[in-house]
Amino acid sequence: MCGFVGVFSHHKKAKEQRDFVLWANQTMARRGPDSEGIWSSEDMVLGFRRLAIRDLKREADQPMHSVCQRYVLVFNGELYAIESLRDRLRESYQVTFTTTSDTEVLLYALIHQGVEKTLQMIDGIFAFAFYDKSENSLVVARDRSGIKPLYILRSEEGVVISSQYDHITNHEWNAQEIDPSALKSYLQFGYIPNGYALYKDTYSLPNGSYQRFDRDNPSHPLFYYEYGKEEEPIVGLEQTIADEVSNQLVSDVPVGVFLSGGVDSPLVAQAASQQQDSISGFTIDVEDKRFSEGEIALAYAKKFEVSAYVKRIEAEDLLGLIEENIQAYSEPFNDFSSLPTLMVSRMAKEQVTVCLSGDGGDELFYGYDRDKNYFELLKRLNKFGKVNRVSLLYAIVKSRLDKGKVLPKRLLKFPSLEAYYIAENSVTDGKQMADYLIDTTVYLPKTLEKYLDEVGDKINTLEDAMDAARKIDMELQLPRILLKVDRASMYHSLEVRVPLLSKRLLSLSESYRFSECIVTRDGKAQGKYPLKALLSKLSASTVPFMSKKGFTIPLDAWLHGVLKEEVYKTLQQMPQALRPYLKEEKITHFLHKFYEQRALDPWAIWGLFTLVKWHEYHTNQYKKPSLNAS
Repeated sequence: MCGFVGVFSHHKKAKEQRDFVLWANQTMARRGPDSEGIWSSEDMVLGFRRLAIRDLKREADQPMHSVCQRYVLVFNGELYAIESLRDRLRESYQVTFTTTSDTEVLLYALIHQGVEKTLQMIDGIFAFAFYDKSENSLVVARDRSGIKPLYILRSEEGVVISSQYDHITNHEWNAQEIDPSALKSYLQFGYIPNGYALYKDTYSLPNGSYQRFDRDNPSHPLFYYEYGKEEEPIVGLEQTIADEVSNQLVSDVPVGVFLSGGVDSPLVAQAASQQQDSISGFTIDVEDKRFSEGEIALAYAKKFEVSAYVKRIEAEDLLGLIEENIQAYSEPFNDFSSLPTLMVSRMAKEQVTVCLSGDGGDELFYGYDRDKNYFELLKRLNKFGKVNRVSLLYAIVKSRLDKGKVLPKRLLKFPSLEAYYIAENSVTDGKQMADYLIDTTVYLPKTLEKYLDEVGDKINTLEDAMDAARKIDMELQLPRILLKVDRASMYHSLEVRVPLLSKRLLSLSESYRFSECIVTRDGKAQGKYPLKALLSKLSASTVPFMSKKGFTIPLDAWLHGVLKEEVYKTLQQMPQALRPYLKEEKITHFLHKFYEQRALDPWAIWGLFTLVKWHEYHTNQYKKPSLNAS
């Protein structure tokens, strides 16, 4: 787990970018504290910071060059179960490996098998840049779910790539012209979706895609993977989770697990405990019994023989993390659960260098309350025929005439049920704030845009609509969670692996229909039923079917109390770059609505506050050395 930065010059001026890359390397020290490397030619300069996980020797450092010196690779992440690929390269291409690292396997797979075939074969969490010196071409790629970051700036001068958006923000080729649709997307969804970024001519590479750059040919991302298109018969759920956790325990440094009182992380912890002795589990707990899951997490730890490390905190303990939170996120990000994520990452790093998380279960197996609510809505629509706009209007009218259960009025504002479900993925009051502040459309992730274009008006049945809901959660909700965890963990030099988002589990989840995932048990609808049933069996307990509590930060109390003065000061001193879009009179209106009328969710105000704080901290940081400097 590491970080990289690169500048690809169209005019053979790459060496002029070495100072910038050296600066960028310094700012990535937390992503890679163990070693640093830089390489440059007339056309390309690459910088790298390493967090050593596999093969700790110096020979495994990056940038890594092929033995023929034609190719160079920088790679952030981990590949799993690479032994068969290593053997194939030895036998078919007579590759002699000098390290046991996954980086060297990836390098020679790209050389001998090509980019597309290699990406189809490998499994892992990754972003990489692969440069061919002879052809003067650069290929970048990102893993299937977008677990590892990769940002890009394109200009007439060349291309800048990086694991951190602040490198893109601060590069001289960035005109720093804000894209209003990207800004509106941030306000509505809490982050800027994959395929886009705040400034024009910059973007994050979409998950499951790669892109090739050379001097003369403009290119676009090409998708090698799309969720919803790879269902294949494989072994059962329990065995697949066990196998994938086993694959992801491979490491030359200590590995632990994040452990909550929920469902997904205990399943991962159970599988890990079967594969490795003395696995450590890390839990954040609170004293308030309404939100505490500590006892449940400890019960799972005891049952599965996991060594539990529990830190009990008060919500106010997280208040001191606000500045750290701004520093950790190099792109605008609005999700206050990043604060406890920073805390549990710091706690885990004291014991281990790698942690397994349970992220992905809710998206893969319909685990959110909105999934169940949406299902109930669709069932009512389905009584009147096809699930479409006409049936929606008919159902609303009929439900009111019958004085039965009234469908939501707000449905009338949306052109389709998919648009309604997308709005349900917004942060609380995010759509209201975004629509009021900025008069433009929002961006959806490139993967989701592509999907909606392809399905068109083909979503007619209950099955179609629920498939679309899962796709929206996978492409719109999950990236925000993955972004949150990656930046918080890497701020503490901790690698987090995500077994439930492995290649095989992604494929297996597609074979589960919504009717298998949303099941009524004891008169109550249960989402992600297959995972809950499995954990219930393994733990010999009905606890997995209980409602999840979840730690809640007293954000409203903070914003009305200890943070009130700073919020006013910060928003009233809006940076000039943001003022054309976040006009003073509209911000004043929102502050009045929140503080005086108590008619706005704190999430909306927090999003504005963290946006301005991000701009203060992450822009105008790089100072190009003077030509006269000695």
